[in-house]
Amino acid sequence: MIEVASQERVAELERLAHRTWPCRNQERMGDWILREADGFTRRANSCLAIGDSGLALEESVARVEAWFRSREIEPCFKITSAAPPELDRRLEELGWSITTPTITMIRRLEPEMSALAGELSVSAIPDSDWLQKVSLWDGESADKACRHAELARRIHSGGFLAWRTVEGVLAVGLVSMDGANSFLYDVVVHPERRGHGIGRTFCQSAMDWAASCGTRTMALQVLESNQIARNLYDSLGFDPKYRYHYRVAPGSEPTCGC
Repeated sequence: MIEVASQERVAELERLAHRTWPCRNQERMGDWILREADGFTRRANSCLAIGDSGLALEESVARVEAWFRSREIEPCFKITSAAPPELDRRLEELGWSITTPTITMIRRLEPEMSALAGELSVSAIPDSDWLQKVSLWDGESADKACRHAELARRIHSGGFLAWRTVEGVLAVGLVSMDGANSFLYDVVVHPERRGHGIGRTFCQSAMDWAASCGTRTMALQVLESNQIARNLYDSLGFDPKYRYHYRVAPGSEPTCGC
């Protein structure tokens, strides 16, 4: 069951996600934030519509669409419960389709958490081996891998994690930090070792490391359709806080990722 977070809490978590998954360029339109990152992930290539745009609804939608089209990027709104309620209805009327319904989950971290077998290596920057494993194991094209690397290099506070045993590196991921809060991104397990508890061990190790750095909360975003991942995060103590989805303009070239 998904806990219904307040609009203020949703807005807080969305702004945290915006800071910890940095776009390449952004522009303010009132309280709204228009973001682009060369089309890599909708999180970094969408309008975060929270609060007041400062314009009438019709003009706001038209300006957002024009902003993205001028950059040859799929016009996209991120719709949460903190968005103006009339926005989603109007986009539906205009034929903007829903895509990638997602759940935001969060848990508190304890200062001292359990030690686990295996070794966790952490780098402040994404080295070539980390980038290669994320892209290869996730099945990314060369173009997508390049854009992924560019976004990863914009993260300046956090750790690029690799979990290994005697077999070698079996899982990688990213903890992006903002003060005492963090987001967990890019968790990928070696394709030949999935279904053996590696993801659980990696996530626990990531939480341990983040807690040791003074982080007190960890959040993540998981596709609503990914029941396996949702079950894992639920068993690790992450509480679902709210759903969100994207609205994309008709006739658009799809942006990769959620």
